[in-house]
Amino acid sequence: MLKSLLLSLFLLTASCVTLPNNKLCSVSGVLADGAICATSISHETSELTLDEFILFLEPTEARGGAICQSAEDWGRLKTALEKACRLLGNRCTPELHEFLNGGGSL
Repeated sequence: MLKSLLLSLFLLTASCVTLPNNKLCSVSGVLADGAICATSISHETSELTLDEFILFLEPTEARGGAICQSAEDWGRLKTALEKACRLLGNRCTPELHEFLNGGGSL
């Protein structure tokens, strides 16, 4: 039920919503090595030390903590967005096309 509601909302708003250029990070092999990060739209990459990665993960007064998900869950979400974009055709935003065609993966 929630999945179909979210997909419906996405289909109604995708042609007028601009995706933000989010920072996505993944552990560099082992947590002690820190993280590798990329931005979702511009594909800029960066690295975080373990201490920087912990600061990224922990909430502060100015922002909430980072959200973690498995690579498998990320893949399923991206696949669902790709299907929605195919259904939308030309109404799918250029930002979403760019994101799905190479962004958002680490």
